Amino acid sequence: MVKIRVVNTQKQPIRVVLEPWALEWMLNPDDYLDFIAVTNGAQNEWFMVEDSDYGLIVWAQEAGMLVDVHDSTGKLVG
Repeated sequence: MVKIRVVNTQKQPIRVVLEPWALEWMLNPDDYLDFIAVTNGAQNEWFMVEDSDYGLIVWAQEAGMLVDVHDSTGKLVG
């Protein structure tokens, strides 16, 4: 299982986008989202985070990768 936590360290909300699906969330200051690769045991999953003018872009390895997204309360939000 591969997991990445994206934290908003800014003083204002930021947009976080999960690509290649264009799913997005607004993330409040000092809050976070956990992105978890849900797979059949493959070991080659990865995420990449890119800073953009409007927030953060989280890139999944490929469109076929299943990704669960949890907010800071543990709730599944994507």
